[in-house]
Amino acid sequence: CCGVLVWFSDVEKQVGLADLCAMHKGLLYFVAGAHPDNVDRTNKRLHEQWLAQSETLALRPECLGLLSGLNLTRDVATHFAQESLFRGTLALCDTRNLPLVLHVAGDGASLDKAL
Repeated sequence: CCGVLVWFSDVEKQVGLADLCAMHKGLLYFVAGAHPDNVDRTNKRLHEQWLAQSETLALRPECLGLLSGLNLTRDVATHFAQESLFRGTLALCDTRNLPLVLHVAGDGASLDKAL
């Protein structure tokens, strides 16, 4: 096996995943970020913390990209928060020169709208 790329949707546990990847250098790699299903209308204040954590994790050599997404089939009250976090993650990818691993639900029209 050349390597394994892993991700964990629970943002709070991604540091532990990154540590595990560091223990298995050359075998395990990860992407960091927030899956759109973690975003709801009540946790927008956490987004800056999530982005800061993603930025820190992006500095690790085992980090191959950042994770974000849009699921605009969910409650409309979550759409602004999802789009805001998506744009923040996209900007971080540009700053760190990392690819974006993108989860898009539905027919992809939400991606076209966000771009």
